[in-house]
Amino acid sequence: MPQRYPYRNDNINQYRVRSLASHNLAEAYVKQRKIFRHRKHVKHKYQVVAVLLLVGLVIAVSMFLAYGSGLWTITSSNITKTQPQIPILGNFNNGKVESSTSANSVKTNEILTTPINIADINDSGFLRLINHDHSISADVSDELLADAWINISSVDDTTKLHKDILPSVGKLFDAAKMQSGQNLVITSGFRSYDEQSVLYDSYEDKSYVHRPGHSEHQSGLAVDIADLNAQAEENSDKLSRSQLWLAEHSWKYGLILRYPDDKQEITGIAYEPWHFRYVGKVHAWYMQLHGLCFEEYLKTLRDIGGYTITLDEQTHYVFYQKPIDNVIYIPGKLKYNVSGDGSGGYIIETWG
Repeated sequence: MPQRYPYRNDNINQYRVRSLASHNLAEAYVKQRKIFRHRKHVKHKYQVVAVLLLVGLVIAVSMFLAYGSGLWTITSSNITKTQPQIPILGNFNNGKVESSTSANSVKTNEILTTPINIADINDSGFLRLINHDHSISADVSDELLADAWINISSVDDTTKLHKDILPSVGKLFDAAKMQSGQNLVITSGFRSYDEQSVLYDSYEDKSYVHRPGHSEHQSGLAVDIADLNAQAEENSDKLSRSQLWLAEHSWKYGLILRYPDDKQEITGIAYEPWHFRYVGKVHAWYMQLHGLCFEEYLKTLRDIGGYTITLDEQTHYVFYQKPIDNVIYIPGKLKYNVSGDGSGGYIIETWG
C-alpha cells in the first residue's frame, strides 16, 4: 500500500541529515577554536620569552661596554684600607680623549693592588728620565743588551740596543721601507760611560751632547737613525724626508723624537731630528696626542695621577706613585710594567 505522505518521511530524513551535519560542524568549530586558542597561548609564551632574551642581551652588552670603557670599578678581596685609590683619569680611545683629564671632573676608580717593596721591583727603566739634571747611575747591564746590527741595518757590526726594544725598532724600519721607501740605518745605539766621555770631549758645541753619566745612550733605550741612501749620496733633502717620516710615525712603535725643535728650553738639548728614545707604545701615543716632550709628560703624570687608554682593543691604565716607607702598590691580577721616573716616583702601566 503506497504511503500517503511520502514527502514527510523524506523531509524528516533530510532534517536528520542536516541536523547531524550541523552538529558535526559545531563540534569541529569548537575543536578548531580550542586549537586556535592553544596556538595563540603558545605564541604569546614565545613572544614573552623572546622579549626577555632581548632584554637580557641588551643588559649584557651594556655591562660589557661599561667594563671595556673603564667605567666599572675593579676590586679584589685583598684590597685594604691602607692601600691608595688609583685615579684613572680620562678615556683615550684610538687617539681621541673622550673625557677631561682634570682630577676634578672624572670619577675615581679603584684597581686591585698589592704592596711591594721598591727593592723587589722589576724596574724596566723605560720611563726613567736621563738629562742634565738626572743621571744614570751605571751603564745598562750586558745581559740586557743585544746585537742590533744582526737583524737591523746599522753603520757597523758593534751596534747594541736594549734587547726589549729591538722588535719595535725593527718594525719601525720595516714600515719606513714599505710605506715610503726609506732605507733607515742605526748610526748610534748603546754607548758606555767611557765612549760617552770621548764623544763629549770631542764636541766643541756642547748643546748637542750630554756629559757622561747623563746620556740616554748609556741606557740602551736611545737610538740615532738616518737614511742610508741620503748618507751615501750626502743628499740633505732625502735625509730631511726620512726625519720627517720618523717624526710622524715613530710614536706608533713606542719611540719618541726626544729633542724636538720647539722644546729646546725644556730638554736642554738642541734640535736632534735623528735621536729617538723608546718609552713604550702607550706613553708615546699620549705624548704625541698632547704635544708633550718627555720632561712634560712625566710632569703631567705627577699632576693628574694617571689616565686610561684603549689601543688595539686593549684597555691600559697608567698611574703615578711615590713610595711610602719604600713601598708602592702594583696590580694584583692584571699584567703590568713598572718604571722609575728618575726622581723617586714610579709609573705603573697595567692591562689585561
